[in-house]
Amino acid sequence: MRGKERIGFIAGAALSLGLLFLAFPAAAGTDDDLRGWVWNDDVGWISMNCVSAGTCGVINYGVDLTADNRLVGYGWSQNVGWMCFGETCGGITPEGLPAYANVDPVTHDAHGWANILTLGAGGWVALNCSDSNPGCLDYAVNINRDIGVVSGWAWNGNADGSGLGWFDFSWASVVTVETNCADGLDGDADGLFDCADPDCLGQPGPGGGICGEEAGLINCTDTIDNDGDGLIDCADPTTCWHVPASGCLNAETPLVNCFDGVDNDFDDGFGNYDNAPLTGVDCLDTDCIGDPNCPVTETICNDEINNDMEGGTDCFDDDCDIQCTGKCETLETQSCLEDDQCPPDINGIQNCIETIFPWIKTFFQDIYSTGEIRAQNPPPQGQVNATYCLLSAAGGVINFRSDPAGGCQAPPLPAEQVALPRASSGYANILGRLDLAGIRAGTYGPVKIINNLNEVPDILAGKIYLYEGGGEVSTAGPVIWKNGALGISGTGTIVIVGNLRLANDTSYVAAPVSAFSNLASVGWLVLNDESGNNGNISIDPSVNTAAGIFYAEGVVSTGAGANPLRVSGAMVARSFLLERTTIDPVNASEEVRYDGRAGINPPPGLSDITKGLPEIRSTAP
Repeated sequence: MRGKERIGFIAGAALSLGLLFLAFPAAAGTDDDLRGWVWNDDVGWISMNCVSAGTCGVINYGVDLTADNRLVGYGWSQNVGWMCFGETCGGITPEGLPAYANVDPVTHDAHGWANILTLGAGGWVALNCSDSNPGCLDYAVNINRDIGVVSGWAWNGNADGSGLGWFDFSWASVVTVETNCADGLDGDADGLFDCADPDCLGQPGPGGGICGEEAGLINCTDTIDNDGDGLIDCADPTTCWHVPASGCLNAETPLVNCFDGVDNDFDDGFGNYDNAPLTGVDCLDTDCIGDPNCPVTETICNDEINNDMEGGTDCFDDDCDIQCTGKCETLETQSCLEDDQCPPDINGIQNCIETIFPWIKTFFQDIYSTGEIRAQNPPPQGQVNATYCLLSAAGGVINFRSDPAGGCQAPPLPAEQVALPRASSGYANILGRLDLAGIRAGTYGPVKIINNLNEVPDILAGKIYLYEGGGEVSTAGPVIWKNGALGISGTGTIVIVGNLRLANDTSYVAAPVSAFSNLASVGWLVLNDESGNNGNISIDPSVNTAAGIFYAEGVVSTGAGANPLRVSGAMVARSFLLERTTIDPVNASEEVRYDGRAGINPPPGLSDITKGLPEIRSTAP
């Protein structure tokens, strides 16, 4: 969406969700054609593709030079995180223009910007000095697709004198041809792999064969893998697709195979051949219109096709109201998803203005619910609610999005197996056991009885701090949890039988440790009393940061206010009342960022539960 302005609306109703924040590795892909690394003296190595880093089995990322010479996608640094390129970044560049990056097809010089996302507005990296200073020849990144060579320098510097300085791109390259025809990968990012790529003709293919041709009636019915790509006869969509009299299916058949999860006719759903079909399966294929197993709704709202054969096309169909949340600048009564769905103005410009609502985001986590996951509106275009998976055990996922690399949006287990750990179940569920009796008895560390939170030191020393006074206990001032030293542990667990009110910011000190056991890490267990009441966590609207692994037997409410809330850790509760009304296309109203402390140095008594949290790994070039 290329909207020049954004309209914000405050959601009228807060969200009430039953969520459990966890994280699992995401699926990977290899479709982007930049390879290798970029070097910066302060940041170190930045990987341009998960293929180069050898991490594609964990998460999919890469930087791509598109067919129309746009530079898009993400690189990764284990020290500063994601480095986006061009329009992928969103926002406004220091030039005052919407984010962009492209490569001149004649000179091969790059123009535009990349961005170190963790640095925000201070993270813009100029790919060519002439963009901000016309006529400047001091530096530029050069990407020559013809010979596969990447060279040159980029620069990050800010008006206040801060910045990371030079970025050396000479360690990167761009793939031009498929060189390995038996690895199952699309090495040159052209959408074709192994023997399906014309580059591989006559080259060794999978299974020891030579890439040739599986074609014609004879070769498509002889039960031989003639081209050595591991696909035989009708199973080889590259050349046997729709061969007359071959017996290969040329349609999804209603009431026969519109519910088998297979793209039986290897098309894109609309009669066109698709070498690596992502659509064309079952009800996404127009062959299946009328099959009672297929819902009659418009599900694709930007393909200019009336998929359900009723109502209107795309945003003119009421089925698309959930996706088409934008408004046309030239006709505000018309909803839209993309610019080209709007009438042009007097200058011929089509503009869909995105509408922004409050939204939640979890970094390096899943959102897991025993019930429905629902929001009034989806997150802004280009944003997601969860870095990895959305998992709903019952009721579905509505207006929530996860990173496409994560994907998961289906319940992995029956709802009864993922119930919140409670007293009735001995505080155990499929994720692990919360040994509350052992915590109280001192099995996991010394127990100190407290009357208020002022009695909890900022160095937790491996202890359990137990409050059993009932009612509400509240923080009395800001807290910065400090690391331990020598033989003193930095971890601790605060157990509250009653309600917890976070009236002030809590955070972790930004300082290194010599041993993991010294790392500050706090757990909060807020439990029902004997009558089954309380167990709630309320956060004041003025609170901006909260640190720890939070477990509430009742409800977590974030406090109605316009300030964004940032949580460092994870949250588990029976339900959530998300009340912040921050409106921003990049920053969420509530953000929960898993920082890894619970896995490295779990709070006393929480080690079983934290086994489901992400495992910390590091890689180097």
